[in-house]
Amino acid sequence: MNKRKVDYFVGEGLTDRKARFLELAENIRRDVPALIELKREGAYWDFKKQWHKDNFELLHDIICLANNLESEVSYLIIGVDEDADYEICDVVNNPEAKRRANQSLVDLLNSHSWAGPQPPFTTIIPFECGDATIDVVVIVSHREDMPYYLSKPDGKLKAWMVHTRRGDQNTPIDKGASWSEVEQIWRHHFALDASPLHQAKIMLRNKASWVFLTSISNLEDKYYKYAPEYTVCHRPDYERDGYEYYMLNQVNYSPSWYSISLRYHQTTLYDTLGIALDGGRYFAPVPSHSFIRWARESYKPDADVSYCYYALDSIDWVLNEFYFDEEYADARLARDRFLEMIVLFESEDERSDFEHCLKQSKDEFEKRYSDQDAPYGPERLPETYAECGRVMMGSQMRAIPVIKSMLEDYRRGRSFSVGIVTSREW
Repeated sequence: MNKRKVDYFVGEGLTDRKARFLELAENIRRDVPALIELKREGAYWDFKKQWHKDNFELLHDIICLANNLESEVSYLIIGVDEDADYEICDVVNNPEAKRRANQSLVDLLNSHSWAGPQPPFTTIIPFECGDATIDVVVIVSHREDMPYYLSKPDGKLKAWMVHTRRGDQNTPIDKGASWSEVEQIWRHHFALDASPLHQAKIMLRNKASWVFLTSISNLEDKYYKYAPEYTVCHRPDYERDGYEYYMLNQVNYSPSWYSISLRYHQTTLYDTLGIALDGGRYFAPVPSHSFIRWARESYKPDADVSYCYYALDSIDWVLNEFYFDEEYADARLARDRFLEMIVLFESEDERSDFEHCLKQSKDEFEKRYSDQDAPYGPERLPETYAECGRVMMGSQMRAIPVIKSMLEDYRRGRSFSVGIVTSREW
């Protein structure tokens, strides 16, 4: 299973937290039956017949799973007896189960002294297996918080000792991880096990540590002061003069194109186009384009629906945040107008799943589309601009609020025409 990093519940509003929780529950419904069917444990999942009697044993299992290097999301599945051919053991009608509530688990983690900034995020999600119920403790690890270990002991669990998973086994509670395993976790913490592009994404999030390459006022190339071999540059692209529909929502809608290059030494790790919006008040990499045709096999040259988007886990969005000057009021206004015209997805997987549902909901889309007023914007294009281009941009601007409203329904789990189909991978 492919895994992706997710920053659950950090700095989010109630609606976002609910959406994250629903996503966790959805992934459990897909992943847990498959893991049980394997009839074996792994680096990011562990089975228990019933809840632990001692807190330190539960804590030991959580820490080991949180420090695994295979996945940021791991499962402690309670109610599966590995000694009885992975038989399901109901935790509801079992008087010996001594089930725990979410708050009691949170209180347990918060009552301990952690060597790092915070304990791993955990939540308990009950899961129905036929006529039985099992409890799944979902553990979300963050690279920057690893390794997780205590600064004060608890029972047999010693302080300052790192524990992890060796394949399908926890490191012994009285011995801890080996020197090489601890080294691997720290390499993971500092992203030394990641590709240069992934490391660059981490560095770009630390905007304050980027320094101008030169004092020449017209050049804004920067290097990362802790690793100066990483540079980010952008240059005007005078050969481009075309319009995108989101430009027409700005006060100054004239196009201004750039090229952006992210480099490691002399190697270009990533390059893309950039746009200076509202007369240069806001700069960003160009968003991605998506095209939807209602028929599976269509020979039409144009798409039925097209729009621009960012995936929040993409390098383009990281660069967008990097270039945004939140202290500049005009930049904030230009950014707000820009994002009104752009769809934001959590990931490419979410976009793919959403569009799968959208393609089966043509009638609902067209109904909402017809209720939208014709947008103001295409009239601002030069008189020499082709009529087909005006029509296309008007259609794109009119479709954006419809797509956003249907995306909100999708995230709430509400069907706008057909059942929501999800196949996202972690």
